[in-house]
Amino acid sequence: MPTENVSPAIPLEEGRALEEGRAHAAPPPGPKGNPFFGRVADASRRDPLNFMLALAREYGDLSTFRVGTERVYFVNSPEGVRDVLVNHYDNFLEERRREARDHGDLLSMLMLAGGEGGGEAMTPEQVWQEALTIFIGGFDTIATALMWAFYALSQNPEVEARLHEELDTVLEGGRAATFEDLGRLQYAERVLCETMRLFPPTWRLMRRALRDFHVGGYSIPKGSLVVVCACVSSKATG
Repeated sequence: MPTENVSPAIPLEEGRALEEGRAHAAPPPGPKGNPFFGRVADASRRDPLNFMLALAREYGDLSTFRVGTERVYFVNSPEGVRDVLVNHYDNFLEERRREARDHGDLLSMLMLAGGEGGGEAMTPEQVWQEALTIFIGGFDTIATALMWAFYALSQNPEVEARLHEELDTVLEGGRAATFEDLGRLQYAERVLCETMRLFPPTWRLMRRALRDFHVGGYSIPKGSLVVVCACVSSKATG
């Protein structure tokens, strides 16, 4: 997954300044109720995807609710997701940078790694790019994406026929594809992209905010649990 495609659209500090200038003092809207029992707690545990879809329909791009002792902020607009994962990525690396010790996990490995021959350590942005790529691209997402692609093709025979036509043309004789073939398999790329828009393999991501920051005109306080849902965001743009 090329990380260049998810670089900030505007400089990091400029994006933060714009958000802070638009931030509301009041928290975003959201469902009320007992955080331990009742409709909100039950729905968020039993059927989290439909719960998030309902939140997006009723409360818009950013909402908040409590589950137990946690204050959860649900971000679902594409711009808000970019703010959490791109413009504020270092919010979630700050504590590790201060500790500067090996926790025995992927993030520690990336933050402590130097270049070949003892070169400089990666910048926070490089750590974020590497971690995001490895995490999303390496944790069963390929198998899940292919499963949904085959399902979608089974429901759309005309698309399947066109895909086979392209494969037969580009991969003459049924040979295996190579890296050089990728640029010519444009319809296959479109099939996979649309499959992942409709059925994203990693449908939900959660982050813990290590400091206050601003998304969608609201201030999200330090310690909050921030949730983004690809299923909701992709369908909102479709």
